[in-house]
Amino acid sequence: MGGLRSDQIDKRVRNNAKERASLKKADVITLTVGGNDLLQSLEKSIFVSSNKQLKSKLSPVKKTYQKKVERLIKDVRAVNPNATIYMFGIYNPVYVYFTNATMITNAVNQWNVVNKAVAKESDNVHFISISKQLTYGQYQTAAEQTKLKQQVSKSNSKYVSASSVESLLQNQTSKEKNHYLSSEDHFHPNRKGYRYMAKTLASVMGKYESWQSK
Repeated sequence: MGGLRSDQIDKRVRNNAKERASLKKADVITLTVGGNDLLQSLEKSIFVSSNKQLKSKLSPVKKTYQKKVERLIKDVRAVNPNATIYMFGIYNPVYVYFTNATMITNAVNQWNVVNKAVAKESDNVHFISISKQLTYGQYQTAAEQTKLKQQVSKSNSKYVSASSVESLLQNQTSKEKNHYLSSEDHFHPNRKGYRYMAKTLASVMGKYESWQSK
């Protein structure tokens, strides 16, 4: 279900007979949700010039997003009341290009707070954080991030325009600088990124899935 917002995923859960049949048979369900919701919100209205403006504009959008995720979990549960659900968090896909754009990172963090809260409030749903690895990519240390800030000319401002981000995401000719993300869209994980997600998922599942030790 890549490339879909939370409400679009939910629509398929409610209306797609094939996917409902698969969900019904599942012992484990993984869910990646929120990145496209946030991207759309940022593109439409939340590129601002201060943290105060960001907080003001994010607040109602975040509440709407939380209701959508809660509805999605409820609808998945209506199909399969027993499977364990593992919900991945989201990450900042443009960090390595707009390193000082803290507004994007702040927005990502707030969306992860929502996902984590919904998981905590729901039965048999577990949140999986992938933000640190997929946001920073190969630049994991403070020294590496400082060096990156010095190298990337577009990272001089805390606030970037929607057109700048859209231009980056639509540029399919340039090689992705983040070694965990795809060069095709500069947004989704590449093979290395998905391997990291799978490894992290397996680690978390080991804490909850008793069949692994049988």
